[in-house]
Amino acid sequence: MIYDYDEIIKKYGNWYKLKKAIEKEEIFKIDNGLYSTTKSVKEIDVIVKKYNNPIFTLKSAFYYYGISDVIPDKYYIASSKNGAKYNDPSIKQFFMDNDILHLGITSFEYLGTKINIYSKERLLIELIRYKFDISYDYYKEVINYYRKNVNEINFQEVIDILKDFPKKDMILKIIQEEVL
Repeated sequence: MIYDYDEIIKKYGNWYKLKKAIEKEEIFKIDNGLYSTTKSVKEIDVIVKKYNNPIFTLKSAFYYYGISDVIPDKYYIASSKNGAKYNDPSIKQFFMDNDILHLGITSFEYLGTKINIYSKERLLIELIRYKFDISYDYYKEVINYYRKNVNEINFQEVIDILKDFPKKDMILKIIQEEVL
């Protein structure tokens, strides 16, 4: 189990007792402000704890769902445009308005870790929004997944999510042309 600094201090009572527990290897420091009951932890567990259950999107989400077999080079995370920028080279952050940030979030278990991730319907919208920021081959791979699995996609949910998006008509038109 991973603890942040406040949680671990609450468990051990004070810094001195925590330091002694670390020396005895009862607890392990795994990152700044993060501690674990085990010596090795999954990187995704660290990301989830360190960044307070972030929302995984785009390449990360496509990979976790099995839509793409391309292992992402970073963790792709959606954040509030008013939020802090993560100074972490392993993260690619996408800043969004608060009125669309939380649309289409779902829970998903990846490698035994419960994560926040956009639904496949929301990811289709994100794919179209970021079409020109990803390679053509990658885009075609993901679009082909949606074409082949069109019956699994809830298009009413796509329309409901799109209501609050800028350029919603253009996004819907591209979905109709390239997926349906």
